Amino acid sequence: MDTIRTWTSTTQIRPLVLGPLLRRQRRSAFTLIEMLLVIGLMAFIFAIMIPGVNVSIRVAIQNSGRELASTIRAAYDEAVLKGRVFRVVFDLEKQQYWVEQGPQSLSLQTDEQKEDESRRDSKRTEDERKARKRPVFGLARDVTRDKRSLPAGVKFADVTTPQTKGPATAGMAVAHIFPHGFMEKLIIHLKDTSDHTMTLIADPVSGKTRVINGLVSE
Repeated sequence: MDTIRTWTSTTQIRPLVLGPLLRRQRRSAFTLIEMLLVIGLMAFIFAIMIPGVNVSIRVAIQNSGRELASTIRAAYDEAVLKGRVFRVVFDLEKQQYWVEQGPQSLSLQTDEQKEDESRRDSKRTEDERKARKRPVFGLARDVTRDKRSLPAGVKFADVTTPQTKGPATAGMAVAHIFPHGFMEKLIIHLKDTSDHTMTLIADPVSGKTRVINGLVSE
């Protein structure tokens, strides 16, 4: 009789022990399904977002190109209107650009003239160097109130002017605009993080700037 009672008690306890285990297994399986659903949902969201980000960056480089072209033309018009030398300045390290206003006339030196002037300057005294007047340029607030930065994801690939002796990828670059309606050669290449590229070529006679998709040298 005792044996029967022991066996009956054992059979009653077994479901009580297995029940929580089964429930835990069900809960684990449900959690795994939830994880798979979340992963799938995230992948779907990323698939939608990535093209949107690329479009946003492409819009940024196009807007930058149009704004640069407009700034160059505005500087050209101001130089002719005010009868002063203007220049467009590019800081390729900080990815900034701005326009400066200078004197009524400016003589640009050749490389030989610069070397000759440098030799003469080395023979002058400190007071003589200070007495020599250098062309003074200041920010042309009628064109650019402050230094303008390219938007995030867009940068200067290179800038070409007569002073750079080829495409410059670092340092500073400057293009002068003269009061009689002539400006120096200026080619700007822009690029973004999605490998979109754009070329701006300023017309020396009219100040108009062509904006071209892709990289063009001339």
